[in-house]
Amino acid sequence: MVKGNMRDEYINLLKNAFMWCCSLEDVWEETAYILLSNDDMQINEEMIAVLPELIEKRKYKRVIFISDKSTFNEQYKTVNVTTGLRQSIIVLQRSFHPFSNIYVNESKDYDDNDFTCFINEKDVDLKYIIRNVFFDLSNPSKKKPIYIDNNKKWNEIYEKIMIYKEAYDGIRERFPLGKLFIHPFASGDMYVSCLYLEEYIENNGIKEYNVLVSNKGAQKVGELFGIESHIVDKEKLIQAILYQRVFGKEIANIKNTHMCVGSQRGSIFLHKIDYNTYEQKWVYQAEERNNCQQLIQRDSDYVFNKYNLIPEKTVVVSPFSHSVCPIEEDLYSDIVNYLHNRNYQVCTNIGFEEEELPGTIGVNLPYDIVVDFVNKSAGFIGMRSGLCDIISTTTSKMVVFHQENSFNQFSLKKMGLKTDNILELCVDKLDSRLITTSTVDFLTKNK
Repeated sequence: MVKGNMRDEYINLLKNAFMWCCSLEDVWEETAYILLSNDDMQINEEMIAVLPELIEKRKYKRVIFISDKSTFNEQYKTVNVTTGLRQSIIVLQRSFHPFSNIYVNESKDYDDNDFTCFINEKDVDLKYIIRNVFFDLSNPSKKKPIYIDNNKKWNEIYEKIMIYKEAYDGIRERFPLGKLFIHPFASGDMYVSCLYLEEYIENNGIKEYNVLVSNKGAQKVGELFGIESHIVDKEKLIQAILYQRVFGKEIANIKNTHMCVGSQRGSIFLHKIDYNTYEQKWVYQAEERNNCQQLIQRDSDYVFNKYNLIPEKTVVVSPFSHSVCPIEEDLYSDIVNYLHNRNYQVCTNIGFEEEELPGTIGVNLPYDIVVDFVNKSAGFIGMRSGLCDIISTTTSKMVVFHQENSFNQFSLKKMGLKTDNILELCVDKLDSRLITTSTVDFLTKNK
């Protein structure tokens, strides 16, 4: 850590790194700072059009536009900004900034805080994005943003950035050369990322690189694709991504494989576009959408033999998920009873410290046999989880339970991962009786 006068000097350097000309003592809580695009007049015009609503709902007293000073005058004429709104100009060197009341709009390249290029390709309404993503007007009661007054907040900013730097430096000590592909979350995200990772590496002529993950589950998924990865503490990975936000891609040489790390501004429209499209278009800029992959699998017959399970008459249930709220166990009990009455065996796929559902057989299905096992079974029932991505190439029937608020993003059909022999149900919106009968009828029909 830098101390004393050196610390103060660092903070001053930090200010200069982000601002070409700005008196930071004049950053006001009641002010909205709008970072205009340098190359898209339509975006600028739409942003300015929504300002009256922004000011009314958030009770801002003024609006300050931020842009590259070399182009601002031309923008000023084009978008016809009134003198009353234009109080002063603040120029940012990077899209990263310490003010949560600055609305970032950069449209030149895909990045974690950049929506416009990507969204325009998917033909999502630009006015919606500006209103609800840039300005977050769907939540007008949100607390007022933090602001910097007489440099009181700079120490806090400094401490955070030094933590990011320390985490990044520690990772670079382990992996000093090449690009870092960082996968900070769980198995499903890793699966979709792996659909495009090797193609991206080849297309970009990347010779040296390391794939970093935060847990063994994601590491095992990589192995299914023949991809070697290394486990690093999740918080350190996220901090390294934030380090890149501060110091730039050229210095950090990181590829963040998940769009929302450290920034939830985009989460409001996640339900608009499926996750496979995010990875293809946003993260990897792949021309073709990859919907399936031949995974490395071992034979699973030993599991059937060990538990006296009958292929084609066994249904696999996976009620566990780290990303979706679980449903009532009674619902599974009804489904299990119906299946037993129709002469099906039911097994629960269990992991560490998980217990099988009552009336079922607990089995542990490693990722390198699970697709083969489900292929030989009568079908699969489960909460939407990373396991669903992994087994999406199965030829057997799948019933997947969703929460409605994440359905459009993570539907296997919408993602193109499985388009036949699948039933997807939003269980928070349906009657439990209907869920039970629909599930059982779908699995047992034509059997």
